[in-house]
Amino acid sequence: MRHVYVPNIIDPSSSGTGNDIATVLGGRDVEQIESFRIYDRWGERLFESLDFTAGDLTAGWSGKFRGHDVPAGVYVFYAVVRFKDNERELFKGDITVFH
Repeated sequence: MRHVYVPNIIDPSSSGTGNDIATVLGGRDVEQIESFRIYDRWGERLFESLDFTAGDLTAGWSGKFRGHDVPAGVYVFYAVVRFKDNERELFKGDITVFH
């Protein structure tokens, strides 16, 4: 069983609470997050973070695009995770942003 989790809701206005950042979290079986990308409903990439450790909040998305809060809504994520057994897996889902 692979242990990977991405929060599905964030509130950018709750700065400092941990509820304001979406990042990829993982268990001991996770070696590295190779890529984490966020897209809007039109397919525009709003965020990208590459090659970071699971749970790294500094590599997460704060609900901003070009320095401004995105509108409340649903956004799609894709994350490529490499595990300690050198297998890679694509995880995808959605993140709801509310203000």
